[in-house]
Amino acid sequence: MGFNLVALKEQHAAILAKSERAIMEVLDESIDVVNAGIYERPGFKPVTHKTQDATKARVVKTSKGRILRVTNNTKRGLWLEEGTQPHWIFPHKKKVLRFKSRSGNWVSTKVVKHPGTKPYWFIRGAVSRASMLAIARIESKLARIARDRH
Repeated sequence: MGFNLVALKEQHAAILAKSERAIMEVLDESIDVVNAGIYERPGFKPVTHKTQDATKARVVKTSKGRILRVTNNTKRGLWLEEGTQPHWIFPHKKKVLRFKSRSGNWVSTKVVKHPGTKPYWFIRGAVSRASMLAIARIESKLARIARDRH
């Protein structure tokens, strides 16, 4: 009893091609999940959405396969993602800083000691949700491919 090696190679190539297509579909869906996450659940109150608009998600081909890369090259994006340490704030264009205090009174001062900010992890959270969904979707699609005999 023998087997057809040519047919086996063809079936193997077909399974690999279907698997590659399935993974690319899931990665493309993950881009949408990340983009939705950074707008729908940023963790902070966006005013202009410029920080979310500057966040880019794309599929990148590497030597080991494809990955979903999410970047935001703005200073504000880094501060929101990782938080800030306590720091001093000085006026840049004027001689004093002028702002409303929590009590509603106007304050003028030459320097402010900012306590720092907590990290919001808006990118990390969106990527985490997308990756959990992607793993489940890839497992489901690959299981379906394995069950199919065609």
